[in-house]
This record gives sequence, structure tokens and C-alpha cells, in this order.
Amino acid sequence: MEKELLLYWGEPLWQYDLDASTYGVSVSPDGSTIAVAVAASPDEEKSNLLILFDEKGNELWRYQSSGNFHSADLSQDGAFIAAATGCPDRRVYIFSRDSSNPILRSEMLTRDSPVHASAISDDGQFAAFGSESDQGGVHFFITGSKSNSALWKFPMPNNRSVRALSMTPDGQYIGVTSFGGDAYILSRDIGEASRHYNVRTRLGASDIADDASFLAAGGSDKKVYLFQSGSGTPPARGGDGGGGSGEPRWSQELNEFLNTIDVSSNGEYIAAGTGGSVYFFESDEFNLPKNEVCSKIIEPPAEPSGMMGDGSFQGEADLSGCGDDKCDQMKGENKETCPDDCKSFD
Repeated sequence: MEKELLLYWGEPLWQYDLDASTYGVSVSPDGSTIAVAVAASPDEEKSNLLILFDEKGNELWRYQSSGNFHSADLSQDGAFIAAATGCPDRRVYIFSRDSSNPILRSEMLTRDSPVHASAISDDGQFAAFGSESDQGGVHFFITGSKSNSALWKFPMPNNRSVRALSMTPDGQYIGVTSFGGDAYILSRDIGEASRHYNVRTRLGASDIADDASFLAAGGSDKKVYLFQSGSGTPPARGGDGGGGSGEPRWSQELNEFLNTIDVSSNGEYIAAGTGGSVYFFESDEFNLPKNEVCSKIIEPPAEPSGMMGDGSFQGEADLSGCGDDKCDQMKGENKETCPDDCKSFD
């Protein structure tokens, strides 16, 4: 299979014959590095590979595992790569751009199911991976850790398969969706979900906004959903799952199964892809309310009221005459309610 990098008008800058099927291609945000996750093929030498290229199409290195590479993700400058494999390997890896020797090679994370999804922070220090079926959940790793075990794991309800996850650039939050219709926003620090949502579909694609204000997702019901941060339900960890009661902030019907989605860095655009179409949405369509900070509170003026010295006036004052240089105490004018007119009165 020939993989091509295209100019914006459609002409390939370069192409490379892999002679094998791929599960995924990832480009670093700065465009300097491309990682290709290669599936099994009849030729063992070309099977189960992670191949790294520079922006000119030069192969930097390749690494072979015993199982398909299902996914790869790169840090901002391409210096670090997170990748995950299927059966029989069922592990996660973190590499440096400089070497095909893994910085981290985990223990096997599942009994008989693939580790499907990968995400890494912009600085390459944090990585998250999504596993399927019998051990469905999110596994969180620190690149510099000396352990090959996850720092924490967040299990999906009933161990449902994680088919998509993404991470904010600073690695503080992870957006994750499952084939059971679950959508979560997880906190890096405690390995817990701040919000849980659930829709009646298989969610196979998702992306979190850079500021974690929303999670965009889609799947088998031919819809793209937008879940706003803070609008779901505080979830129980793992367990039998229950169901999130948070409603999607916005949704849009598409023409077929959604298999990829991406949110722009400023959160104003969403691109969604199906098997036959590409959709592009801008913020006017999903119209998320912005959080406003009130820097100054202005109290309304007190209701004017007054009382004459002899106590004969009570109630709301009529101050329509204020400014006529007359202090009309019968209408409730006094030094407090009409100070300019009544300044000579004690």
C-alpha cells in the first residue's frame, strides 16, 4: 500500500511503498515526524511494524512487535511516540524519535484483546492508552517512570472496549469514549472522571478540546455529539456502569458511521470523517456558551423612602422634583434622598 503526504492542493510531496496494511498514521503537530502503525501481512519482515519518517519521507527507524500496531501518537515536536499493539503482544510502548529501542515497554495489559488507542502530551511526558473487551479501560503512564506498569487504570463500565481517547496538550485531561456509549473526561492527577455521559450508540471516535471545555464524539448511530465539561454526572469508578445522565450539548446527524473526529486547537472548529464524507463545523453551529467572569458587582440604588420630622410621611418618596432648589419634605425629600435641595436642612 502506498502512503502519500499531500500538499494542500492534492499533489503528493512523497510516497513510500509499505507493501502492507496500516491501522493508523499520525503526524506530529509541527509536521516534522510521521508514525505509521502497520498490521500483519504474509511477509513477516513487513508485519507488525511501527515505522517513523521525517517530513521528507526518509525512514528514521522501524520497530517490530509480535502483534499488530493498532495506533500511534506523537508529541508536539515528534520527539516522543506512544503506540499500542494487538494480540498476541497486547502492550503499550513509548519511544524517542532518536531510537527504536523503547523507553517504555509495558507488561501485557489484557488477557486476549487489543490495546487499541494511544495519546501523548505535547511535551511527551504523559501517555494514555485504551484497551478493549475483558480489560476495557484507560491506562495512564509517565514517560520517565522506571516501572513498566501504569500509574493508574480507569476501568470502563462492565469492562467495555475503549475505541478512542485523546489528551489535552498539557496532559492534564483525557477524553475517552467506549463501544458502550460512555464518554468521560478524566483528570490526570487522580485518575478519576470529572464527568460521565452516555448515549445509546457505539462511540468509536472522539477528541477533547485543548482547554478541556468539551468532548466531541461520534459512532454507529451516524451522529456527532458534543459533551460540555461540567454538564454530565459525577461518575462512579468502574463498577456496573449505570449511565451518565448528562445530555449532549449539541448533536448533528451525518450520513454514515463516524470513524474519525478532530477539534481545532482554538476549539472553534470540528472536522468529522465517515467512510465516504468529510464534515466541517464551526462554533456558530454548536454555539457553546462561554464562561464569563464578573469583575465588578454594582449594587442597585436603595429604594428612596423618607419620613417627615413629625412622622406624617411614610413610604416611597416622590423625588421627581429633586434639583429644583426646593426641599419638599411632603414628598419625602431630605438630605439623604435629595441632598442638593435639602443641604440647608438639619
